[in-house]
Amino acid sequence: MTEQEIPMSRLLFINPTLSEKSNHPSDDVYTEALAWAISLAEKGTANLEGIPFYNIPGFFHVGSCYRGFHRACDGELSDNFDYLLQIPERYITNSLAVHYLRWFRSAISEEEWVKINIVKSRYEEYKLNNLLVY
Repeated sequence: MTEQEIPMSRLLFINPTLSEKSNHPSDDVYTEALAWAISLAEKGTANLEGIPFYNIPGFFHVGSCYRGFHRACDGELSDNFDYLLQIPERYITNSLAVHYLRWFRSAISEEEWVKINIVKSRYEEYKLNNLLVY
């Protein structure tokens, strides 16, 4: 199985409502970890729907982009890429993911929290393995 054939799954492709938005952002290790993972991610487009004329089902096209963007319920705009996180779990996410995690935690399912906790664990492993000792 080649790297591109490793199964991918979505992370924080949600559509929260404005009533689910918090009054204050949550800036903690979870948002820090997801921002870290996205900063290292490959930009491109994912064909998780299996549209035959667009792409090979389940594959990620590095460097390609969409022609549009998404506007969240609170007006926050996405960019026009998907992000393939460079962790073993191969999550595909979007540019609104950190925004959703920061402002819309009540809209995040338990299944998504399992994935978020995995990203957090990878981040903590990374920090531990890259600790500089003087």
